[in-house]
Amino acid sequence: MQVPIIDVIFDIWFESNMPSEVLLGIIIEENLTYNKVKNLPLLQVPLDIRLMDSNLKHQPLYEILSEEKPYKIILGHNSLGLALNGEYQGWDESFFPEIKNIYKTIFEKKIINKITRCGLRYIDFFENENIYEIGKISIKINDNTDTKDKLFLRVEKDVDSNIAMAVVINNKASVKNFNGDKVGSIIDIASFIKNKDFLNKNNFFDITEQLHKINKNYFKEVANDKLIEQLGI
Repeated sequence: MQVPIIDVIFDIWFESNMPSEVLLGIIIEENLTYNKVKNLPLLQVPLDIRLMDSNLKHQPLYEILSEEKPYKIILGHNSLGLALNGEYQGWDESFFPEIKNIYKTIFEKKIINKITRCGLRYIDFFENENIYEIGKISIKINDNTDTKDKLFLRVEKDVDSNIAMAVVINNKASVKNFNGDKVGSIIDIASFIKNKDFLNKNNFFDITEQLHKINKNYFKEVANDKLIEQLGI
């Protein structure tokens, strides 16, 4: 079965004395394959307003694209992320090495003062499938177990005192791609960690792998054994 991952985003929230445009220049200089910059609409909002609004403070201002790699760097005044911009090629094989490649800059150049949050999000899409029929999820309302209606399930949980998760499961989601709209089920799993010592390179990448294991294990709790075997995970 084809890997159903349609998006992966790894990002950090940080504090820095450098303006976002200076950070942008450093990141491009250190990662030459990412050389196409796209300004996002939020850049038009004045900085003081963005910093005062907690909903805007960590939103991206730029996308930095690569013609050679299936990824894009997303940069805000207080955030730095790596996201999928093509077909997913595996964690160990591609995405985690690219995280190391991009984020080593923040340690070598010492361009930020503090990392306040670190997060990883996976979105899986199953075209023309009902996740409540092919997964391990049971929903019952007044003895009615029919899952043919549109069902939207959100789960928020603490993994431990520092790690939290937010999971969205939808059996009739619409997804846009190059071939137009497609309908199916999504499993959207995001985990994040805070209150840790992130400004240690080895510790940072250990935490990154920990988040990946948490997301993967929760996916196995949702998907049935046959599906897990088909996907080879």
